[in-house]
Amino acid sequence: MSRRVSSFVAGSGPGGRCSGGWSGRRCCSRRGCRGAVAGRIVGGGAMPFGELVIGRARAILPGIGGLLIDTARAARRMSAADRICFGSVGAPLLGHLLLAVQALLPGADLTCRCQYSPAVLLDDLAAGRLEAAVLGDHPGQGLPQRADVVLHAIVIEPVFALLPAAHPLATRDAVPLAELLEEDWAVPRPDGDRTREYWASVCALTDRAPFAPYEAEGRQLIEIVCAGLAVSLCQATFIEVPGVVVRPLAENPLW
Repeated sequence: MSRRVSSFVAGSGPGGRCSGGWSGRRCCSRRGCRGAVAGRIVGGGAMPFGELVIGRARAILPGIGGLLIDTARAARRMSAADRICFGSVGAPLLGHLLLAVQALLPGADLTCRCQYSPAVLLDDLAAGRLEAAVLGDHPGQGLPQRADVVLHAIVIEPVFALLPAAHPLATRDAVPLAELLEEDWAVPRPDGDRTREYWASVCALTDRAPFAPYEAEGRQLIEIVCAGLAVSLCQATFIEVPGVVVRPLAENPLW
């Protein structure tokens, strides 16, 4: 005898029926569905497809329960008036900024999210996922205005050269861009912050383009420069690490 399964989990054979049949019910508590499944075999075993569905359901349902708990906790935290979420691009002032906010609002639930591209952080600000963020842009490539986001300029700083510590140019007080362009470069990948595009546009004014066999970011870029394989550019406030040095570019051609 076969029967159509019409409960929480169904395993059907050809024609929408299952041989032997499986009957299940949803187990709920007063707080809502706990995601458990209880069932009994009626007249025989479940078909292979039914066993597959039941097995997958048993594996997935505990995770759904955990997801419900986590989302409820997150909703409570997001609704708290003292919750402050910061975002930042690679900026050396972030740590001190967070300490200043903690000192000003000692009871605040302070979190931070970092991204390489300011475009992502700007989207998060507009969507209300961040309360504030440290962003960055370049001359002629300003951040787009958003009706619900207020931008305040903090500082404008020139771009500096990042060199291997043993590089001959490291002995200079300032490095001419034309001489830097004679070296192999390590550059960030094209991204929403348009850093690479800006570098190329300024270098084009010298009728030269950087030869960049290395594409990297963050720690990987520093490792390439430290190994003496390439030079690069960095923020003026970049904190030197062993193996690399930071030097200003002569006449500050990039900002």
